Amino acid sequence: MRSNRKQNHYAFAILASLFFSLTASAAWTPPDKEHKRINVIEVDVENGEKVYGELCAGCHSLEAWGSEDGEYPQIAGQHKSVLLKQVLDIRHKRRLNPPMDLIVAKNNLPDQDLADVVTYISLLPLSTDGGKGNGHLVERGKRIFQQNCAVCHGPAAQGNDDFAYPKLQSQQYAYLLRQLKHVKTGERHVPVAMSAIVKKLKEKDLYAITDYLSRIKPPKAQNASLAHMANIMAQFSNAAEEEKVIEWTPLGKEANKILALKADIKAGEALYKNVCAACHGAQGWGVTSGQYPQLAGQHKQVIVKQVLDMRHKFRINPFMDEIVKPKTLGGDQGLINVASYIESLPMSTHNGVGDARQLKMGEQLFSKNCSSCHGTNGEGLAAAAFPRLQAQHFNYLTRQLDNVRANKRIVPTAMIDALKTLSQAEATAVADYLSRTVPPQEKVSTDGGTLNILNQINLFLQDL
Repeated sequence: MRSNRKQNHYAFAILASLFFSLTASAAWTPPDKEHKRINVIEVDVENGEKVYGELCAGCHSLEAWGSEDGEYPQIAGQHKSVLLKQVLDIRHKRRLNPPMDLIVAKNNLPDQDLADVVTYISLLPLSTDGGKGNGHLVERGKRIFQQNCAVCHGPAAQGNDDFAYPKLQSQQYAYLLRQLKHVKTGERHVPVAMSAIVKKLKEKDLYAITDYLSRIKPPKAQNASLAHMANIMAQFSNAAEEEKVIEWTPLGKEANKILALKADIKAGEALYKNVCAACHGAQGWGVTSGQYPQLAGQHKQVIVKQVLDMRHKFRINPFMDEIVKPKTLGGDQGLINVASYIESLPMSTHNGVGDARQLKMGEQLFSKNCSSCHGTNGEGLAAAAFPRLQAQHFNYLTRQLDNVRANKRIVPTAMIDALKTLSQAEATAVADYLSRTVPPQEKVSTDGGTLNILNQINLFLQDL
């Protein structure tokens, strides 16, 4: 990766525009001169692999297979022209995708790196084991696709590299469904012919088409073999082992030095809006899906420690690598400013929760195993940088507990020992109980409406 890669900030104005105009992006446009110029750059595939590992793998996975739940699409094997067009569309605000703004900014992803990484991605083998529908409407979906979509996307959904029409084979079902729904409502701009076709289809037809497409297998030469998958995962495991520390560390000299600084809350607000709001929301409430946690009301000691842990690779979170750099956050002063601002934000209690089936068990297990550090009501312990867990999103809590149980997240030994005694069902019960614990009244926001808007927006934040 080039050492002179510069940092760009998220534009808060884009998030604001999403609240008030979900169709603010321009109409669909075909590949332009910039696209053609970058497309013919002589590429360095090895550099493309490095760029992908630094900027893309944290979300789309090391193999570029995305996630089965459709949060992130499979991009492996996608046509180079398609990948390039989507990056340029996001960069020039023809497609709104705030979390990608930082990634695709030209001073963060110069033309050479862009040409290299899209070429690398296009060469990766596809997985056919992604998310799929229930299989009830596959034949209906095949018929509708062949009648309406195959003329552009190809009879086998192989796409068209010349016109930058995407390959749809084995794409994640939930992602495909979300995109078609956005086309139908006008939230995503596509060629006029496609828009007209999709708007005429019934919702049942959308489910049918996406289920059919998710099951189309690419040619064998483009399929990811089990051997390839095992090799990739072995590389990933080795890299993770090299990066992570052996054990959890408490607040150190660097954190205490930052926490001793006098915070400028107004400056922290401006920094939060520019760097954090695009994912965690203007109010710091995250999203109920748990993709982004609620930060509002979190102890500033916890925020500072987590930033430093990610910065020094004590906590592995590739998507945050660029965010936590001193240059992005304005050094020590900027970090205390934004951490203090986040702490001051009122919390939402309209967060994501579980199914409430084992709340009593969750409460008992939490009280027995966790309350000595996290407080009797999940309020945390600021002095020790033990996080507040009240009203946190259930899916986020569950994911973190799973990561601890799988040794993918480093925490105090006492927490590791406690979680080892719990079954999966018991850990889930604890997460559900915590998601329903209520913060002190003075910490709770009286306005829960915006979180609902954020959750709607989140459905297309990961569009590619």
